[in-house]
Amino acid sequence: MRYAEKGEWRTAEEAAPTRLAGGTEVGYVISVFRAMLVNLQQSIKRQYELLARQKDTELKALLLQINPHFLYNTLGVISALSAQRKHEEVIDVTESLGQMLRYSLKLDSSLASLSEELQYVRRYVNIVKAYYGDDIAVEIREGPGLAGVQVVKFILQPLVENAVKHSRKAGNDEPVRIEAAMEAGVVRVTVSDRGAGMTPEQVARIVAEAHAEPDMLSSDGRHIGLRNVLARCRLSYGDAFRFEIRSAENEGTAITLLLPETRR
Repeated sequence: MRYAEKGEWRTAEEAAPTRLAGGTEVGYVISVFRAMLVNLQQSIKRQYELLARQKDTELKALLLQINPHFLYNTLGVISALSAQRKHEEVIDVTESLGQMLRYSLKLDSSLASLSEELQYVRRYVNIVKAYYGDDIAVEIREGPGLAGVQVVKFILQPLVENAVKHSRKAGNDEPVRIEAAMEAGVVRVTVSDRGAGMTPEQVARIVAEAHAEPDMLSSDGRHIGLRNVLARCRLSYGDAFRFEIRSAENEGTAITLLLPETRR
């Protein structure tokens, strides 16, 4: 019973005697206790497997939630380019879109290499530049020690999309920056812009929402993007995931994801 009290179920089961004087109250209690330990272990295992499947389902639901959002925006770009009779640009955007969808719709794993994730962002930037031209600039800086690092897939493009949108809205021509570095076993990825920024109240609301249970059925536009990324990272990494938001009105925003080092 002391082992069971400490949660050492298997040790408790093995420690319980199997042969006692038949018909005694102690023998009956111990036989019932052993049966309870076996049933409890099986129940814990089933619950663990159920939670694992639920977590996987939630991750896929969040990933599928953001894909239609991005697809809708990109089809809008293709439509605008077609109306302008920019046939070469339409071909380039369509090819980039096909490569991106092939990557993002692979649901066999929620992880991808950081290099693949950054390549995905580069393709997204090509799509945006086809429409906005030189008004958009994105810089990517990769530090040493990142080869082979795995991250939750599709977490950078939504942040870059938000950064580009807010930079254009503010009329700022400074580039959106993506910086990736390894620091003491933690992958630090920052997406920053010089857009309109946010108030302290807006930042506080985002932080509060990030610690709330994700709404799998919500399709409200304000739930797409940053909240989606934070929810998927939290589901994948648990308490090992952290993030930072630095923002000030009229000065821009920097969002940093702090991910535990994962390699394959």
